[in-house]
Amino acid sequence: MDLRQLSALAAVADAGSFSAAARHLHTVQSNVSTHVARLERELGATLVDRSTGALTDEGEVVLDIIHRLQATQAGDLAVRWNCKAGKCGSCSAEINGRPRLMCMTRLDSLDLAAPVTVEPMRAFPLIKDLATDAIQRISTDAAGEEGNRDSSRPVFSPDGSKVAFGSSASNLVPGDTNDQGEVFVKDLRSGAIERISTAADGTQGNSGRYGPAFSPDGGKVAFTSVASNLVPGDTNSQPDVFVRDRVTGTTERVSVSSAGVEGVYNSGSPAISDDGLERHYLPYMFKGKVPLWLRQMTREVIAQAEAGGVNPRDYGVLPKPLSMDMYNRGLRYFLWIPGIFGTLLTGAATVAELSPWYQSCYFPPCY
Repeated sequence: MDLRQLSALAAVADAGSFSAAARHLHTVQSNVSTHVARLERELGATLVDRSTGALTDEGEVVLDIIHRLQATQAGDLAVRWNCKAGKCGSCSAEINGRPRLMCMTRLDSLDLAAPVTVEPMRAFPLIKDLATDAIQRISTDAAGEEGNRDSSRPVFSPDGSKVAFGSSASNLVPGDTNDQGEVFVKDLRSGAIERISTAADGTQGNSGRYGPAFSPDGGKVAFTSVASNLVPGDTNSQPDVFVRDRVTGTTERVSVSSAGVEGVYNSGSPAISDDGLERHYLPYMFKGKVPLWLRQMTREVIAQAEAGGVNPRDYGVLPKPLSMDMYNRGLRYFLWIPGIFGTLLTGAATVAELSPWYQSCYFPPCY
């Protein structure tokens, strides 16, 4: 038994005939019938009814039965699959209490005299069913009333139970009177909604916001805001990155140096690392273009923080001062380039002189 045989059988089951299965697999019908016949010989069973092209009871797999139930008896049954050839693993389930692939578990391998149970994998807890094809509007208030202005930039929490988004609507939460864009978090289970882009005491921001990002546990939300009244001492008149702790209700500006000095340029693209402490931000400079040294330093700071080499709070991206080691390394690179180039030229000239065809001429005109 190999994957080609299983793929051929699955194609016949989906298409309903050998010819249609061949077109689906971009091959000829004889290849499909040969693979199915070999599989039947190996298993000692007739898997396809040649008169109808349908699978026999021996040839059906659990996934076929699930699809049949979904189509005829349980329209709200959510099931997803991909290759149906035992490669992707997307149809994994616990069949009679054992982890198996539904596309690879044939009915004749099960005891059909007793009920057959098919359940989600216990290793993947069921948090929320997102495979129901249902559409839900998130940008509403707790009672379901739609927002009176535009909403955008939704972001799911890691566990899929909440959505953070930006909105200019003023009727999503009570007391929204600043006529500015805000960041909100909607709980998909309870329908509750809360405003994130405020000061710790609930003061509304005096300017707009954008770009929310969740912490791994969903307890914190990072966002960018131009507001100058979310924290004390915000006087740079630039977009800053803030982190709102949804548990304690505190708002912290993180786009500052380790000494608390605010940035002189705008910051954005917030993200919270897996440890929930380290915040990465990207200052945009020179009319929106990020210098190469800044990209490199951002990578270095992130790598050092992940390796535990720096304090997560000391993440400010600053150009590294030139050290003697950096100077020596740059000097070596500078000397290597002309040295390698000269070596290649010398080697090419030597090979040409030693070659017996060097003095020959095969392509006119020869002078």
